[in-house]
Amino acid sequence: MRHLFDLPLHYPIIQAPMAGGASSPQLVAAACEAGALGSLACGILSPEQMVQQAQHIRTLTQHAFAMNLFILPEPTPPSAPSLQAAKLWLEPAFNQLGLDFPTVPTWSQSFHAQFETLLQLQPAIASFAFGILTSAQAQALQQKNIRIIGTANSPAHLQAWLDVGADAVVLQGIEAGGHRGGPTELAIEDEYHNLDLLQACRAITDKPLISAGGISQAQQVQDYLAHGADAVQIGTAFLCATESGASSVMKQALWDKRHQKTRLTRLFSGKNARGIENTWMQTLAAYEQDALPYPYQNALTSPMRAWADRHQQAEYLSLWAGTGVAHMRQQSVAEILQYLYSDMDIDCA
Repeated sequence: MRHLFDLPLHYPIIQAPMAGGASSPQLVAAACEAGALGSLACGILSPEQMVQQAQHIRTLTQHAFAMNLFILPEPTPPSAPSLQAAKLWLEPAFNQLGLDFPTVPTWSQSFHAQFETLLQLQPAIASFAFGILTSAQAQALQQKNIRIIGTANSPAHLQAWLDVGADAVVLQGIEAGGHRGGPTELAIEDEYHNLDLLQACRAITDKPLISAGGISQAQQVQDYLAHGADAVQIGTAFLCATESGASSVMKQALWDKRHQKTRLTRLFSGKNARGIENTWMQTLAAYEQDALPYPYQNALTSPMRAWADRHQQAEYLSLWAGTGVAHMRQQSVAEILQYLYSDMDIDCA
């Protein structure tokens, strides 16, 4: 048995929070029941949805789980000139699919409202991406005995989280699927590969460090633990799991395309995220630097992605996946965890 904080875990594995539905209550609970730490992605959930899904998890497992939020400014519309500039190239692309340029009622959830709901729900662990908590927010969590996990893409990010009292930090290498989760955006040439990031950060602190990005095989888990990680965080390997909340269209597309290359793009959300390359990314590649920042681009493409899912048009879905996507498995969470921790000489008894 291994421990993360005071949690006894059979597997030193955190199921990554994956916004957009994949991290369903069933997936989170299944990870916890199997002996890992499940994580509920709450970044795009309303406070009411956070309550409903946390309550659902608690009907499925008595084990502790994590809840993850995006630290974002309070929602405001983009400037009229920037929206008009985006419309010039997005509207023709939407029109080719028979879609209108959308009118967005809400650009993002209120982090303040989400954070207050998090405090009320009082999960054992809260993890965060896209920003840094204030000292007051960290203290509010600590007063509720909620452990804090930050996300870092660099040693500087790690130090920022340590400075506000994080209990542990996820170290997200360039191989990770989905969004870059650190508090500031790094130039591509300044991004770290997973193992390099772990080694650079282990020299800074003895607090728990969690490696994330491209980890999809048992040998990789063993390697990161041997190099000083206290646990690993894994998302892509669970996308096609039986309990995954990803839509059937998304699951089939990921499975069919699992041997194709992945790359970073801003074209779906306005924030660099790794996914399997498809038509949307290829045809609009010239506009990568013109995408509005998150959450604006994300809100503008949301209706298109919903349309693509309804009409089985995976070429217009954000197929977020890490570099280990070829090793994903169509099995239950328990079976995938057993595979990820099999044939290892690290004691997990």
